[in-house]
Amino acid sequence: PMDHPGAVIAHDEAVAAWDARPAFVSGADPATQAAYEFAVERSDVLRWIPCYCGCGSVGHLSNLECFVKPRPDGAAVAFEEHASYCDICVKIALDARQLVGQGMGLGQVRAAIDAGFGSSGIPGTPTALPPS
Repeated sequence: PMDHPGAVIAHDEAVAAWDARPAFVSGADPATQAAYEFAVERSDVLRWIPCYCGCGSVGHLSNLECFVKPRPDGAAVAFEEHASYCDICVKIALDARQLVGQGMGLGQVRAAIDAGFGSSGIPGTPTALPPS
């Protein structure tokens, strides 16, 4: 299957990006900051998780893109402001973090997020399914 767009953020890149995070992240409430931190630390998870806030209409392909802009290979990590003012994006990321913390695999996390948010009536982003 085709890989989902968006390069996975390496650990050293994540640390550097977090240290240089913009004011819309560093000044956000603790839950929003935690969601951004999870997004840069675990891009390998959120790139497989859809967002159900309606951001597919602006071209987002996954919940990851609510926090971090898509980047070509070799480009620096750039934060996306969208999630800083969207509670749905933050809740999805924090739910995914909790489920991963409970030991769930990507497929289980994806199924739980789809079940929890997919009934909102707002279409999810066109996010590829994780490899099984």
